[in-house]
Amino acid sequence: MIHRVNNCFGVPLWKSKRRFVELWFCFSAVMPHTHPGQHVEIIPLFGWSTFSRAEPDNWTGRFKAAQALRISPRKWFRGFSVPAGWLHWFTGAPLVFLNITNTAQSAAENLVYS
Repeated sequence: MIHRVNNCFGVPLWKSKRRFVELWFCFSAVMPHTHPGQHVEIIPLFGWSTFSRAEPDNWTGRFKAAQALRISPRKWFRGFSVPAGWLHWFTGAPLVFLNITNTAQSAAENLVYS
């Protein structure tokens, strides 16, 4: 089953009880969102974008200052971790990446926009 989130399309590649691997194609920016209870590994395969993530501040209930990383050919095939509940987003497009979760559920099914 292909997942669609706005202008992004996810193709499931592999699923087990503890992992879900998808290939994503994004043709526009990805808005800030979280995946509660789901750790995500993102591996860019192609594209130029800025990947940002922000850690939740448990004391205030808000998010700390964002960490930004420019994705370019030098960053392709390098993994980026997004712990459960962290806010993250992409600016720029197109972007093709692997999305690996620590659950048997697609990240598209566990998506909360902020």
